[in-house]
Amino acid sequence: MSANIRVIPVDGVTALPDIDELPNEMDIRRDKRELLLLNIAAGLAVSLVSFAWILLALE
Repeated sequence: MSANIRVIPVDGVTALPDIDELPNEMDIRRDKRELLLLNIAAGLAVSLVSFAWILLALE
């Protein structure tokens, strides 16, 4: 895989970041999926607890 990189000089910047240290696209996708699953799990947990409180209140 090749990459075309063009360096644009910016005042105050003395070094470029190491390409290996930058997050790659697969890591970003995995993090987004994990966050989505965590949000779904949290939503289900809140719904379940709310439903349980409603059932307890109706007894």
